[in-house]
Amino acid sequence: MFKLTKRYCISVLVVILLIALLSPWLVYEAGLSNINGRPSIGNANFVSREDATEIWIELKETGPIRMEIMTPYSYLFSLILDEHNSPGSRLAWYVARDYNADRLKDKRMIWWHLSGAAMTVWLTRNSNLEDLLTKANKIHLSRARAVSAQSKRTD
Repeated sequence: MFKLTKRYCISVLVVILLIALLSPWLVYEAGLSNINGRPSIGNANFVSREDATEIWIELKETGPIRMEIMTPYSYLFSLILDEHNSPGSRLAWYVARDYNADRLKDKRMIWWHLSGAAMTVWLTRNSNLEDLLTKANKIHLSRARAVSAQSKRTD
């Protein structure tokens, strides 16, 4: 009887450990599955150093302009440790938020956050800094134009 209990406890612990190790990747895949399509990658245009610096400062990124590749684990640990300052993570989130705005299958808040986190991780893994800066610059310029057009209409 004791051997059966010991074997059972070890089996339960192994299953719990496997679930704990795989769950960040499962949540990542679930978040990505809620997004229609993926952003096009590899069509970076030249972004001036001044524009890149302006975007970097606007997003409250710190340090030199660079990006670290994230994993679901690193994203989870940054949440747990309340350290959202992985270089380039805000830049990736900025692009992910814009991309996901009209591409989510389920738009409930929990899916918005899971899909945003998943797309942020996906972008750092599948694009480079120049691509993200180009996309962020386009988003920044289109928002500036929209604000300018809105202020002209109210005048």
